[in-house]
Amino acid sequence: MVFRQPGMNRPTVRTAGLDYDRADVAYVLGLGPWTGWGELLGWLRGDGVSDPRLTPDRLRRLWQDAEAACGQGMALPDDPDRLWSELRQARTRRERS
Repeated sequence: MVFRQPGMNRPTVRTAGLDYDRADVAYVLGLGPWTGWGELLGWLRGDGVSDPRLTPDRLRRLWQDAEAACGQGMALPDDPDRLWSELRQARTRRERS
């Protein structure tokens, strides 16, 4: 039985940093339009796993922060800079709890 892992057989396009950046957030947001966190999280869990633009570490962090933002009842902004900021705030709140 073969287990599929995020990033398996994916060329490494970016190796610097384990965390996503504003460009990653803008990229994912631009793939929408997303009507809510459910759609965005669905993409991250599905097609996002094999997207060559996102490294496994960046995808994992983005996924975790998006789940935290959704769980905290935050609205999904359509501005990449605002979304990046909201995701970081959600992470900070999650880590403090």
